[in-house]
Parts: sequence; structure tokens; C-alpha cells
Amino acid sequence: MNVARGRLFRLRIVPVLIGLLLTSGAAQAQNLAGIWQFTYGYPNLTGTAPSATLKIVQSGNSLSGEWDSSCGSAPFSGMILPSLDGPTVGMTLSVKACGQMVNLGGYVKDGSTIWCIPGLDCGTSWVATLVSSVPVSANPNSFNFSYQIGSGTAPGALFGLSSSSPLAFSAVTTGGSWLSVTAYQLALATPATFSVLVNPAGLSEGTYTGSIVLSEPIVNGQQTIPVTLTINASPIAVTNDASFATQISPGSIAALFGEGIATTTSSGFPLPLPTSSNGTSVTINGILCPLIYVSASQINLQAPMELQPGTVTVVVDNNGQFFSTTVQVLTAAPGIFTTDYYANGGVGILQDSVTGTVLNVNHPALPGQNVTMYFTGIGPVTNNPGTGKAAPLSPLSQSTSAVGVTVNGISAQPSFTGLTPGFAGLGQVNFQLPANTPSGNAIPVVLTINGVSSKTVQISVN
Repeated sequence: MNVARGRLFRLRIVPVLIGLLLTSGAAQAQNLAGIWQFTYGYPNLTGTAPSATLKIVQSGNSLSGEWDSSCGSAPFSGMILPSLDGPTVGMTLSVKACGQMVNLGGYVKDGSTIWCIPGLDCGTSWVATLVSSVPVSANPNSFNFSYQIGSGTAPGALFGLSSSSPLAFSAVTTGGSWLSVTAYQLALATPATFSVLVNPAGLSEGTYTGSIVLSEPIVNGQQTIPVTLTINASPIAVTNDASFATQISPGSIAALFGEGIATTTSSGFPLPLPTSSNGTSVTINGILCPLIYVSASQINLQAPMELQPGTVTVVVDNNGQFFSTTVQVLTAAPGIFTTDYYANGGVGILQDSVTGTVLNVNHPALPGQNVTMYFTGIGPVTNNPGTGKAAPLSPLSQSTSAVGVTVNGISAQPSFTGLTPGFAGLGQVNFQLPANTPSGNAIPVVLTINGVSSKTVQISVN
């Protein structure tokens, strides 16, 4: 059989669809992977068939792919081979179209069009045009997210996928579990809309990178959409009011720091403590907090006793302007109050348990003396007075947890650990200084409740 542009070699078909593609050029085949759109007619059939799509995957000189039309879809395979009489090569396909086997033949011109070769039972005429060598395009094709710790709203966005012909594809993410992608359609085929979600839970301040990888198996196409997430520090911070440790406990006194978190300065509130002051309020996990001191840069409050251990969300509402962060809640988080309000190594507030005399460098404690030390973060107690209310005098509210005190590393057994009567959130521990406590103005003391130890404070002993 003579062919105007060269000799054609045919591969006979079984099963439904098998193809042989030959291109013009040297023995090394050009890349034909892509999406080819056909308009064609069938011989020996009444009427003209609708357009079809040929999706070609190429690996070296091997071809495979899928034929899609209104008559259905079928796979094919083939090879690219040079002609026996020169560099001119062509193409032949056999397809079961609308229930009949039809042979099609042609050659590739300029790597972008496949033309019918007359005399090859190719019907009245047909032409295949390369419509896309990149299977899908995304809009947008990159994402840059930012998140402020404690803001409570995870960032996200939508993007669309399109292609010159409908394509089935898959989508996966890289970079970590913080990034996910979900299709709005049940069938993953273009055109499609995707939702990109970021879960910043557990991520610390910094920059994180990931990607969305889109793959279309028919033409081996792949697109990567880069994703960047920047985690910014919260504009506010919450600490234990006594030690500035970054954990609090239910019912403890906490300090909240920021800028512009209140419009006026207020303090000296009566008991039970109020939950708002001049338009400023604070919630932890949605529960209003009793306020002790309020200013533009600091708020002292009592954490609700209803809180459960775990990470909680703190929100400040300053007359409609909101600030938020998160903080860790422990069952107990003891922090010892100091006279110099120093976070670690400060002078602990110590009193004689009988006379109430403040013990310090001018009035040092004595070995064997019964003393009282004040703290917050006691955890669960008996006879719970409730959030924002004064602790009762009778019966006393006592800790239900294991409590320990060490003085210069020596154990001192507490005689009482509970809430201080008449105060909200203030705890006290009464204990006897060990008889062998050495003299000095920086004797270390540590309080441990429910296995959690306070920061070390110092006392003076003569």
C-alpha cells in the first residue's frame, strides 16, 4: 500500500482499542503525550460521529492511553516506529466506535496535528489537533497563608482546575498534616473546584512550606501548587500571675499582657469579682473571667474553675476590639508569690503562721518555725467557693491533690494547703521549716502539687 508521505505499518487490534503511532523524524520519537481532539467520520456508518478525545501517555517509544467519545471509553496501546523507507512515519488506530470496529490512519505533522491518510479506511475525513500537553491548570497557582496564634480562625482558600478536555485526576498534599485539600465534586474531573485548608493547631511561630500535587494519569501530567504558611505570635500572652509560667489551672489567678486591651485602668473590685470593666471582658473557652485588675497593657483575672486540662482559647474584648491567644491548663499549676514580683528566684512571700509577721531579710525565719507561704494554681479543692467568689473560712477549702514542700532540698511536710479565706484564687500552704535549715538570704523553696512543681523562690533564714 502506497502512502503519499511514506509507508505505514499497521498493528491489528484486539481488544477494544489498540493504536500504532508513527511520527516524522529520526529514530528517536518526538513527544506525543498530551490531549488530542478529534473530529471525524466513520466509513460504512450513517451520519457523522461526534468529536472524540485521544489522551496519549508516552514512555520512550511506547504509547498508551484512552479514547473517549459519546460511544464510551476504551484503552489503547502502541509504539512509535520509523518507516522502512525513510524518516516519514504515520499513525493507525482501530477503535470500536458505536459497536463497530473502525480503522483510522494518519501521520503526525509538526507534532501538533494528526491528518487522515486517504485510502486507509479513515472515513470521509478526520483531523486530530493537540489541544493540551499540560493536563490541568490551577487558578491561583500558589498560596501564601498567615495565621496569628490564638486567633481561632484557620486560613483557607478555593482554587479551580481546568483543562482543554475533561480529565480525571488525583490530588495529594506534602509538607505535613497541617495542609489538606478537598474537592467539591464527588468525581475528580475537570473543571473542578477545590478547598485548601490549613490546620495550625500545635504549630509554633515560624514559616512552613508544603504543596498540592495534582496528577492526571492519562497523559502523565503533574502540577505542583506551592503553599506557604506563616505563623505569627499572638499580640497577647497569658501567664501564671505569681510565677509568669505559661501554664495556669482552673481557679488560678492569671496575668494577661498586651497593648490596647483596655481603655481605662481599674482595680480594687469587690467580691464577688465582676466579669467586665468599662467595656473590657475576657473569656476562656467562652466562659467569662472575673477581673482583678484592668489596664491598657495588663489584665489580672481569675481563670474559671469550670475549665478542664488542655489547651484553651483566651479572648479579650475591648469594646468590640478582639484579641486572642491560647494557653495550657493543668490540673494544678502552683506559682509562689514573691515580694519583688520576679519570675524566678524572687523572694517568696512568707509569714509567721501564728503572728502574721512578714518574714524577710530584716526579719528572717528560724529553723523549726511554722510559716505560711502564698501562691496560686492550687487546683481542685473541697468546699469549692465558685469562680470569682471569696474562699470560705468554715469549712476551709483544702487541696485534694498530693502536696509537697522542699526547703533547701529538704522535705517540709505541709500542715494545711488550701484557699486563703476571704480571697478569690489565692492559695496558701502552712508548713514547718526543717530544723536543719541552714542560714542565708537565698534559701530555695519549691512547692509541688499533683506532681507539678513551682518555680524556685528564696527565703531568708537566720
